[in-house]
Amino acid sequence: MGRGRNRLKNGRVSLEKRRSPHRWVAHWYLNSTYESNGVIRYRQGSRVLGFRTKDDLPTRSAALAKWAKLREGIVAPPAELAPDGNATFVSFVKSKFIPERESGWRPRSRERFEYLYSKMKSAFGAERLADLDRLRLQQFLDRLAFDYSHDTVHLAHTYLRAIFRLAVDEGWLPKNPARTLMIPKNTRDRDETILSVESVQRLEDELNGSDKTIWQLLSRCGLRAGEVFGLQWQDATQDQALRIRRIYARGKVSEPKTKKSKASVAVPAAVFRDLLKLRESTADADGGTWVFPSSRKRRNTLMPLDYHNWLNRVLKPLGDRLGIRVNHQILRRTFASLAYNTGGDLKDIQAQMRHASVNTTANVYTKPIPKSVRKAVEALDRRIRKRGQAKKS
Repeated sequence: MGRGRNRLKNGRVSLEKRRSPHRWVAHWYLNSTYESNGVIRYRQGSRVLGFRTKDDLPTRSAALAKWAKLREGIVAPPAELAPDGNATFVSFVKSKFIPERESGWRPRSRERFEYLYSKMKSAFGAERLADLDRLRLQQFLDRLAFDYSHDTVHLAHTYLRAIFRLAVDEGWLPKNPARTLMIPKNTRDRDETILSVESVQRLEDELNGSDKTIWQLLSRCGLRAGEVFGLQWQDATQDQALRIRRIYARGKVSEPKTKKSKASVAVPAAVFRDLLKLRESTADADGGTWVFPSSRKRRNTLMPLDYHNWLNRVLKPLGDRLGIRVNHQILRRTFASLAYNTGGDLKDIQAQMRHASVNTTANVYTKPIPKSVRKAVEALDRRIRKRGQAKKS
């Protein structure tokens, strides 16, 4: 149940201005019913509390106080939805699974669930929950594995098991068809592309202005794309750092990915100077304005530049022209690996990237070169150079 419906469980008070004098009206949800297509329909109740006049209810506070006295005898607690043998997969997820998880979901987790849920809806959302068996669900995961990485398929597997486990616990199904689902082995390999220092420099040489500053923040600081485009000028601190307070992704401003993500990150001195120069050249650069604003307003409000817009307009065409595959995930991995192989401490890199566990930094983002391998390569290089010098002499 979304925030709006949670609020309406106890009712809300609005001011109707269709007639004079204006009147205060309370609204609340009565119950919910299923339509034939599995969509949940909500019916509302309403009651006139009084008029916005000096002698009746002159303020909203007065109307809310009256509603608080009347509410308990009018609004009955919402009845639990009884198990429905004809419920579809979509209707069950909307009525039971999502409300069950609502309070514990971080914005990023909810976003990932919605993405995978859209795949499930397309595959079998309109089918009856009771008709979905293990074979049907396994076929869905197998098809998903052709186009997506192991991590994505693993998460879909986790959500399916959780959805059907809840259906069994709540009495909607006699047994869990997802309990023995297997994660396919033929998933797409995880992208482990890392750019060389030379590639980073080649791309940077082609950029200028704010595009170059965006590139430097992504390649030098290990920031996520949403964190870069969610920056405001007030986030630049005197100790040559940036405070990560928000992200901007898919047209929405939201909290950082995790609690640990909400921290300060170090910025190289030269990059910080370029950032300050950009601020000086910006006409309106007070504390609350965006560092990288969009050229268009949305509902008369200036919003940040969208990463996908910048990727498709600037970075991807440049990478294609130079023959270099690049995106923000590649840049984040590149930062971790180059920082480590340059001699950086793994715990320091973890702090900069704000990972909850150093294992994530070590196993997913860095590609360390063993000292023994580096020693062998250096020895071979010295031998070849020595032989070449001997021939010249």
